[in-house]
This record gives sequence, C-alpha cells and structure tokens, in this order.
Amino acid sequence: MIDGRQLGGKIAELRRSKGMTQTELAAQLNVTHQAVSKWERGESLPDLPTFARLSVLLGVRTDELLGLEASEKGEHQCDAAGKEKVESAESETVIPLPVTLEDLDAEELWREVTAHARKTISLPSFNTWIKNTEAVIENGALVVFGASPFQRDWLRARYHKMFVQQLKLVTGLDCIPIEYRSRQTGASAGWQAGSE
Repeated sequence: MIDGRQLGGKIAELRRSKGMTQTELAAQLNVTHQAVSKWERGESLPDLPTFARLSVLLGVRTDELLGLEASEKGEHQCDAAGKEKVESAESETVIPLPVTLEDLDAEELWREVTAHARKTISLPSFNTWIKNTEAVIENGALVVFGASPFQRDWLRARYHKMFVQQLKLVTGLDCIPIEYRSRQTGASAGWQAGSE
C-alpha cells in the first residue's frame, strides 16, 4: 500500500534538493502548485502519467520515489538453489521446497496469476497494467515483462505482493524469485516472492 505522507515527504525532499519551488515543479508537470502542495502533505497522489514524469524530473526511479526498501524488494530471501532461508541470530536454516520453479509451465502459471489479478483489481487497472504482460522462467526466476520501464516499475511497486500471494497459492513454493523487465529496453529489476 502506498503511504501518501511518506511519498509526499519524499517528493518535497527531492524537490528541495533540486532547488525547485512547488510552483516551478508544478509548471514542469502542467499541474497547479496547490496540487504539488497536496501531494507533499500526503492529502492526494499524482495520477500515473504525472507520477512517471515526476520521477524523471526528480531523477529517481518510481520504486525509489515510492520509498520501497530492500527488504520489500526481497533481496537475500532465497539461497542460490531457490530454497527459502529462515534466518535467526544464532543459525540459518534452509527449508527444502517440494518442487522447483523449472518443474512449472511459465505460461500456465502466469495465466493463473493474472486470472486471480482480474478478479482482484478493477477492469481498467487490469487492462492497463497486467493484461498485456508475459512471463517466462529463466535462470531459476519468474521473469515478468511489461511494455515499458514505467509499467515494469509500476508492476513491481503496486502488484508485487499480490503476485507473491498468488504464486504461493498456485505453486506451494514459498520463495520464487521474480524479475521485472521492460520489453522496450530489456532493463530488469529483481524481487523474490518470499518477501512481503
């Protein structure tokens, strides 16, 4: 879930670091300075096209602007074999998984995940963000392709937790590495399904 106050604070901090006033930022985004003020106070959020332009103007990726932390990205949650790690102060236990990702059909798996998404989110959101995605299994990870870098970042930031939950239900696996890529550039960013 997006924390409006946290996002607003980040927008204000980045705007100030660029030496811009609210009015200057608003002019570059074709919005009012009141809109920028509301974003910074956490009272509202920019629409998606404006959010994409905002991240470019502020010089950060959309996931950074959203304030996602490394733990939310799922870093270091699986070992090299794709087995879930359970860490404590005294020991580390590796829990074997019943099947491997390579045992699964990526097309069928992604069809089930997106069918769940269609039941969970609005039709316009589904059609905009998820309908045209594809997934493959590559090097032990589920690779999800978005049409653009912004869609890739939005899928990761907004829908990752939903994908994680559905993947666990469908596969029984607790730790599936997920990589998000853009078909436009091939650029990628990875998260793992064991993170929440």
